[in-house]
Amino acid sequence: MKNLIQSFFLIWFGALHSQQLGNFIPTNYEISLKKECDFNSDKQKDYILILSNKKENERPLISTDNNISKRMLLILKKNNNNKYEKVFESNEIVPCRECSGKSDNLYSDISFNNYILKFSTTNYPFDGNRYFTSTYSLKYEDNKFYLEKYEEKFYENAEDDNPLKVNLSNSDFEKRPFDFYLFNFGNNTWENQIIVNNKNVAYLNNIAFYYLQKNQNNIAEILLEKILQNFPERVVAWLNLADLQWKLEEREKAKTFYEKYISLMKSQGKDLNKIPLRVYERIK
Repeated sequence: MKNLIQSFFLIWFGALHSQQLGNFIPTNYEISLKKECDFNSDKQKDYILILSNKKENERPLISTDNNISKRMLLILKKNNNNKYEKVFESNEIVPCRECSGKSDNLYSDISFNNYILKFSTTNYPFDGNRYFTSTYSLKYEDNKFYLEKYEEKFYENAEDDNPLKVNLSNSDFEKRPFDFYLFNFGNNTWENQIIVNNKNVAYLNNIAFYYLQKNQNNIAEILLEKILQNFPERVVAWLNLADLQWKLEEREKAKTFYEKYISLMKSQGKDLNKIPLRVYERIK
């Protein structure tokens, strides 16, 4: 009899708990992921909810229009009255269903502790075998999320044992509320948003070089151009940009940049013996 009563209360409590959470779910949405947390360290059980539209599976993963199935991040906090209250809601923080391409790994290891929301996602485009994983650490502050850290690993294929690794922090970006879509798509992606400074210029030049080696020419070009806008005397960046233009068969641009590279090597008193032979061959 005692076990029966305990079972009854467990079922009743679970139903009441689910009802409490369900009160926060907008019409036409359902829970795709539910994760316990204690983001404010008050020893109360809080919740991360990721919600999807009930009709999202009616849309193909590859669509001819620009509409996407955004998913909602909902954060619920348990108050001192043992009731839940909504502290955050947004459609702009976590990736949409289509955002991972062929992968279904949308929010690996999501957590929210000490006001830091952290999750990883894998993007596996439908065209080709390349893919990359991204890990976001977002700080919750004044009812908004701000980028704290960003880590990316780019793989040319599933057998790539030496992925290109990118590690960035909030000091590399202007402080602004985080938007997953602005950070990853269009003309305002992370490489466009990044601020080049004395502390990161050498690192970013190396990253641009590695992107060039991985045939990610667009990202390499954006980074190199931003570097040279801020540090026009940076010799090796001119060499990398010239190599990129040559690779893209923009021969006149490449020659101009090679000549700029040689000129800076001379004016800065660099060892001219270190100029690669290909440079002289390509400016003939």
